[in-house]
Amino acid sequence: MQLMSTSSRKNLIQMFSFRKSAQITDSLSNENHESMKLLNACRKSPTLHKIMVVAEKHPELFNVRNLENQSALHVAAEHGAPVDAILFLYSKMPEMCSEEDAQGRLPLHYAAQAEKWRVADLGLFDTDDFLEKEYESMIKVLSIANPLGASHEDKLGISPIEYALMNDAPFSIVRYLQLVSEGCSQVSQKSSERI
Repeated sequence: MQLMSTSSRKNLIQMFSFRKSAQITDSLSNENHESMKLLNACRKSPTLHKIMVVAEKHPELFNVRNLENQSALHVAAEHGAPVDAILFLYSKMPEMCSEEDAQGRLPLHYAAQAEKWRVADLGLFDTDDFLEKEYESMIKVLSIANPLGASHEDKLGISPIEYALMNDAPFSIVRYLQLVSEGCSQVSQKSSERI
């Protein structure tokens, strides 16, 4: 009979612990569960109307987080919700702007990933210009709500400024995030000098 090593026992215990926690949060992993309605409204082609309808019927859902510990604002920013939807979510729970998800990311990290804003121009109107303005407005809203977020690094050590750069965001966005970050650094320096 071979005995299990200490490391094997630890791995087994971790596996069982993970499975138990997965069962507890099973309802959260089921996207059709009642508690996921607001997060789904923010994820699936988000619009202000869709988000408002769910939020008015179920205001308690603002406190729900998914398995990645993302708030409705994280999900809306990640899936390119329009600025009016972002403003609505912010108005209901301003603290969501400062909350980290399981990856250490703020909603601003997701907003700074510009590739979701690039869509095919169907020739009906100037899509790129419209989306760039929408994108810039979203970045500004989230930066004003949490100025320290512009330089906040996630668990990979990447800030929203760096995500914007990696995703070929327009120069105006990158520069705006840099200015916000520099402004916070200067305020922080002046505060420490007074002490």
